[in-house]
Amino acid sequence: MKFVPLNKQSKKEQKKYHARSRRDRNGLKPTTGVVKSKKV
Repeated sequence: MKFVPLNKQSKKEQKKYHARSRRDRNGLKPTTGVVKSKKV
């Protein structure tokens, strides 16, 4: 498979690439990784 720079890819392929980088942690909600304040 040949490497194609992101700006040369189609909008559809760029969308797929960015969607992959936005995935959450294996189905866990991102809010579960937040550490609660000890002052509360």
